[in-house]
Amino acid sequence: MVDISLNKLNRLGQTLRRLNVLTEEKLQRVLDEQKITHKPLTAILLERGYATEELLAKVLGAQSKIPFTDDPAALARPEAVKLLPESLARKALAIPLYPSEKGLAVAMADPFNLVHIDDISYAANCRILPVIAPKSKILAAIAKHYGSVDTLSELIEGIEMDHVEVVGREATVDLEKILENDIDAPVVKLVNLLVLEAVRQHASDVHLDPTPDYMRVRFRVDGVLRDFMSPPKRMHAAVCSRIKVIASINIAERRAPQDGRALIRTRDGREVDLRVNIVPTIYGEKIGIRLLEQDASRLNIRNLGMDEDTLSRYMELIHRPSGMVLVVGPTGSGKTTALYSALKELNDTHRHIITIEDPVEYRLENINQIQVNARAGLSFAQGLRSILRQDPNVILVGEIRDRETAEVAVEAALTGHLVLSTAHSTDAAHTIARLVTLGVNAHLAASALSGIVSARLIRRLCERCRRPYKPSADVVKQLGRPVTGPLYEVVGCDHCRQTGYLGRIGIFELAPLDPSLQEIIQSDASVPRIQAALSKMNIQTLWKDGLAKVIAGETTVDELMRVTRDA
Repeated sequence: MVDISLNKLNRLGQTLRRLNVLTEEKLQRVLDEQKITHKPLTAILLERGYATEELLAKVLGAQSKIPFTDDPAALARPEAVKLLPESLARKALAIPLYPSEKGLAVAMADPFNLVHIDDISYAANCRILPVIAPKSKILAAIAKHYGSVDTLSELIEGIEMDHVEVVGREATVDLEKILENDIDAPVVKLVNLLVLEAVRQHASDVHLDPTPDYMRVRFRVDGVLRDFMSPPKRMHAAVCSRIKVIASINIAERRAPQDGRALIRTRDGREVDLRVNIVPTIYGEKIGIRLLEQDASRLNIRNLGMDEDTLSRYMELIHRPSGMVLVVGPTGSGKTTALYSALKELNDTHRHIITIEDPVEYRLENINQIQVNARAGLSFAQGLRSILRQDPNVILVGEIRDRETAEVAVEAALTGHLVLSTAHSTDAAHTIARLVTLGVNAHLAASALSGIVSARLIRRLCERCRRPYKPSADVVKQLGRPVTGPLYEVVGCDHCRQTGYLGRIGIFELAPLDPSLQEIIQSDASVPRIQAALSKMNIQTLWKDGLAKVIAGETTVDELMRVTRDA
């Protein structure tokens, strides 16, 4: 929902009060916040959880005598959908339903936006009859209907077969010749379109999910999944086969999970590593593709998002001649980027650097990188033992995930090597406890560890459309500190694809292991004891680092709370 007139807002609040959705106290609280922040009343109601999208749409529709629907996907007819381009449908949060003698019925999340109504009327060349619907249902309808055959034909018309070139595969196979008569040009172009658009949007993952009626295609952009298109189900098998060809996966196997890789190059010269995973589901094979652009120039330690103090301490840790530095966080939290940036900083002729990874994500010059190969008997622990006989200065271990790897890594750190690695953990206290749980001696772990960096990635506000607002007393209380200037909120524009965010930046918590903390770990490695010791050290937490970025206008309070919920 977007802003509407103050009169309608007051009527909406009073209607919700009469329906016992809001108490008088809650209504007054919402109205007070609206006066201070100037946010739409509907947005405040949704943020506070006082009402649902569907209820607000119904009430607003009844007040304004605008028809309501909770299933625009079912009402939308193909001939009506064709009248509106997908880009405008997403921008206006609208989808055409059906033509009538009076005009074109269009489901809209905000039927009071006259600018959008005029834009739709101009594009469709007819009178518009607004129908109100929940925003989430509009988005679902757009995802479903803009994947029609005609629309797909328009999308792939400008895509050529050589726009995506496979320059490297996991294995050397000649599947192209086997399938050249089975996969037609439109399917090849469609897969090329998916890859090109994912690269253009800087997506980290592409998900192709089969459903009973269509194939749902989604991109994970800035850590959030977004619907891209929904081709008809009959294209699913051919698309799966094409992706299997690219990734050197057995096309005859459909009942077991499979993995594959490929290095592709787009026509503009960008190289992207594709890691493909396929699992069977009840409606067919589900495909997940992880994309990693091979652009090492982005690995600048000063662009991670660390503040001056944290960056200085991180630099001091990685320039030590020995010890272990761990970067921890959930999947997709920026751990690998933080470590590779450290490697690039350390990469000079005076250091012998070796890595063992699964997979090797970035290829760096003058660094010896080893790919784990379980089939050949090359595990993290086995590879690490061999690396120690190569006289390295710096060792990067992709992940510490078992006792054997942890013990060898600790031993390497204690014998004069700098060991960099990652672990799936939420913070420093849980990381230390995890090492002990894996079977590492607490005395050895405390002696080997130099520092633990907790990392998360948080979405940046789009600088072109962000809007300042004065935070309410409740928001300031939530932040836990006074705010002298304005904060910024999400708006949405064409530049950020109406999301309000563009790109991500890291937030970090760095816990150095000083002698006092090492002593505590050696005597009691429990999570509460370590957390209590860390709190006394007054280190910058993830929340504090994120809060500084909120106040600087780089992100929002809601985004900070979403990312740090597990921290």
